[in-house]
Amino acid sequence: MIRRPLTALLWLCLALNLAAGSRPAAAGVEILAADYPVWLFTRNLLAGVLDSRVTLLMTAPGCPHDHVLTPAELETLSRADILISGGLGLDAFLERALGVAKPGLKIIDASGGWLKVRSAANQALVLDLATARKWYRDREERPDPHLFASLSGAMTITENLAEALARLDPQGAEAYLDNALEVNAEYQRLLYEFQAVAARWAQRPRVILSHGSLRYLAADLNLIVADIIEGAGEEPVSAARLAELADKARGCAAVLAAPDGQLDLARTVGAEARRPVAIIDPVASGPADPPLDYFLKVFQTNLAVLNELFSKMPAEQAQ
Repeated sequence: MIRRPLTALLWLCLALNLAAGSRPAAAGVEILAADYPVWLFTRNLLAGVLDSRVTLLMTAPGCPHDHVLTPAELETLSRADILISGGLGLDAFLERALGVAKPGLKIIDASGGWLKVRSAANQALVLDLATARKWYRDREERPDPHLFASLSGAMTITENLAEALARLDPQGAEAYLDNALEVNAEYQRLLYEFQAVAARWAQRPRVILSHGSLRYLAADLNLIVADIIEGAGEEPVSAARLAELADKARGCAAVLAAPDGQLDLARTVGAEARRPVAIIDPVASGPADPPLDYFLKVFQTNLAVLNELFSKMPAEQAQ
């Protein structure tokens, strides 16, 4: 897990450095979020920043991995001054699309700094266009990009976004940092609930995941991931591969499936192995006008589903 905790004291120091002395009233900024998860997290940080707005670039539901920008979305990107990317290759559709961007575009990496350009002095939260283009051409292996799909990942992203926005908009720094502390306190409380529930299970459950987007959530719960239906490269699943997955699933407690990730195949594997299939929402997409606590509510539902599923797990289906 990529984690870079930032204490309340450090955040206060950052805000004071950015706006020493009396702090002016927070002014508005126009932000473009490349994908749905970072759009959700950014909305929570803008409270108290007058006339600020974040717009979602992706207009179709689904995982950002599979998205292709439309002409209208390219036009929106061409007007952006600040763009938030999920980082780690999550929104790979930006690779070619950055050709339409303004030369002065600033790109916030919500994952916490693309690893090739990080240093002790600069966490590379904010990239210029040339650096971003160079990174997209780098084909070296990166960590799983679905950092957003867990409470610990949501906390990391929220910290990163607040710090980056404070750099780009010093007038709003105090609001961004305070909002991040408040939101992350809610995420942390729910993460403790996840961990408390997991601690009550007699054994660590073994699971099959439908998609890599559930990997970080499984780590938060200390689940044993036996296999992932849609793994690296997301190649089509063959009949032989399905048979292999069903065989592995017979030694697991359940198949966990994301709504947008191989749900039909997950149900097939579960049926063949006679194991339950639980739908867990990683919040890769969602409603067009969700409440500000939408991510939190979805993960409360995820916790209830998992607790019900594994509290009755037979011992022979665990490790």
